[in-house]
Amino acid sequence: GLEAVDVLGICQGGTFALCYAALQRPKVRNLITMVTPVDFHTPDNMLSNWARMVDVDLFVDTMGNVPADLMNASYLMLKPFRLNLQKYVGLLDILDDKQALEDFLRMEKWIFDSPDLAGEAFREFVTQFYQRNGLVTGQVRIGGE
Repeated sequence: GLEAVDVLGICQGGTFALCYAALQRPKVRNLITMVTPVDFHTPDNMLSNWARMVDVDLFVDTMGNVPADLMNASYLMLKPFRLNLQKYVGLLDILDDKQALEDFLRMEKWIFDSPDLAGEAFREFVTQFYQRNGLVTGQVRIGGE
C-alpha cells in the first residue's frame, strides 16, 4: 500500500486539500496550503461579500459553466488599482532585468491560464464555503460525509 503523502493546495485547491485531509487523515503526512481561505466570512472580504449576495442557482442555471475570463476579471476587480495598474507600472522597473521579466511573465501566464469552472462545482463551492462558511461551521458535506 501507499504510505501517507504530502499534500499541497493553493487557493481553492487548498480548500479542497483541507477537506481531503480532514476525511483521509491517515493518508496525509503533511498538509501545506497557500493563500487558502478557511473562514469565508472574514470582515472586509470583498469576494466573500459578492459570493454571499449572488443568487448562485440563477447564475449557474443561466451561465452553465463559469467562464475563466469572468473569474479572472472578478479577481482583478478585488484590488483594481494594484492588480490592473500598479503591477504593470512596476513592470517598467524590471524591463532591463531578464530574469525578473521572465519570472513576471511566467507568473502572468500561470495566473491567467485558467480553465472554465464547471457550473455545478461552482454552485456547490459557493454554497458550502462562501454562503454557509462550512469549514468554520463544520457543515461541509462531501460524498455524504
